[in-house]
Amino acid sequence: MNWNWKFWQKRKANLGVRADSRPEPNTTTDRNDPRLHYGYDTKPTPQHDIYYVLSEEELKKRFVLPVRQVYIHKTCGTKTKMSLDLAESYAAAPHRYGSSYCLHCQMHRPHAEFVWDRSLIPMGSDVPKSSDFS
Repeated sequence: MNWNWKFWQKRKANLGVRADSRPEPNTTTDRNDPRLHYGYDTKPTPQHDIYYVLSEEELKKRFVLPVRQVYIHKTCGTKTKMSLDLAESYAAAPHRYGSSYCLHCQMHRPHAEFVWDRSLIPMGSDVPKSSDFS
């Protein structure tokens, strides 16, 4: 399903979506930023200092998934809420992300260990093949 950018912007405004009260990690639209880290952790570690997000121009192209912010780590049952800009980037280009952070375990783990809150759909299971993207 192709999620419409304008529809999401209108819905976001109507719902009054806003940032969580806890500080959000910094983000960058530069894929070559040396502060970026990839992969998953094998021992507890703080969240990264910075995360990659798509530019507004890239986000406007299309969403391939609905925008979801809260996910559950199946191992410990903890819910984690990602920042809105990161959630929008995941919805627009999920093939660019392979792990998520658990606040309780304090580790980035593979998406197979998480489910989306409410729907309980396994994270990454509804991601279209990367060949589907132009």
